[in-house]
Amino acid sequence: MTIAEEIIIGGMLGFLVGLTGVGGAALAVPSMVLVLGFSTVNAIATTFPFMAIIKFFGFLQHRHQGTYHLPLSLALLTGSIPGTVLGVLTLSLLFDRFGEDLDKWLNFSIGAVIIAGVGVLFVKTESTTRDSCAQYEVFGQSQWLRGVALGFPIGVVIGATSVGAGSLMITLILLVYRMG
Repeated sequence: MTIAEEIIIGGMLGFLVGLTGVGGAALAVPSMVLVLGFSTVNAIATTFPFMAIIKFFGFLQHRHQGTYHLPLSLALLTGSIPGTVLGVLTLSLLFDRFGEDLDKWLNFSIGAVIIAGVGVLFVKTESTTRDSCAQYEVFGQSQWLRGVALGFPIGVVIGATSVGAGSLMITLILLVYRMG
């Protein structure tokens, strides 16, 4: 694989994430493993800074458009940051114990997360229509606690697999908070 091919793959992934907000690591990790020949653990570790940069530019655009919900974002961060640290530490300990043999379990886990994301999105699509006023309601303590509680396990999944920020988080926000 040449550097030019790697840049093309990165550009395509960036475009898809920018277009949908979903699938950065869910696309990047399999691409890196299947096309570029990375081990799954290396692909997971490599996607973290890549996704952080992409998501940061996405945040700037949504901030400019006024399409983000700051209280919900802060609640999700409050739960997901410690969850992500726990997920990374768990992955590190498992890698120390099992080495490259961990890859097959990580591949299974990443596939399960992607399928779960699709399943949650399907449930949301088939459920009642969203409340167009939900994003403008007062964001009280119960909504804050739900955001923290939602953020923590998703953070663990993200820390251990690098997948879930878009594929799970967005679909669960649509379902739990009934936002557009």
